[in-house]
Amino acid sequence: MQPSVISLFCDDIRQEKRETDIIIGIYPDNVNVPKAPFVFPKIAIYTRIHFDPTTEPSVSIFLRDAEGGEQLLSNIEPELIKKAGAEALVKSGPLAGLISRAVFVNFKMEKAGRILVIAKIDDQEFVGGALNVQLLESERSSSSTEPERPSEQSRDASQAT
Repeated sequence: MQPSVISLFCDDIRQEKRETDIIIGIYPDNVNVPKAPFVFPKIAIYTRIHFDPTTEPSVSIFLRDAEGGEQLLSNIEPELIKKAGAEALVKSGPLAGLISRAVFVNFKMEKAGRILVIAKIDDQEFVGGALNVQLLESERSSSSTEPERPSEQSRDASQAT
């Protein structure tokens, strides 16, 4: 069984006392910005990884920018991986799970482009999520510093016709 990875770009992540998270303002795949360089006042990345609980893979999570540069988001400790697998096996779970949270303040993008969340699990790379940052058309440019979220691009699948 191959691991699975999913990452969400959002405005914020809040951890609750009951071991739950609140994900606020999930971004669509495409976000329009007025100009480059552009600064997101705050951007968060929530990543979930599932793997076979009988294995103990090495796991690192990176943010790959539009130019191909990488920034380490999380290097999961082997003890945590072992613990997640053991808990899944005790509960007869088919998958062990890991969660990574990253929050950036004043996240600057020098130019428009795609940023990716990459999970490196053992010797393989898995794309967990992508955010395509696009420049607004010149006639639509404004002095706003908040990304525009077009309603057509962020429709819930249950609303599709």
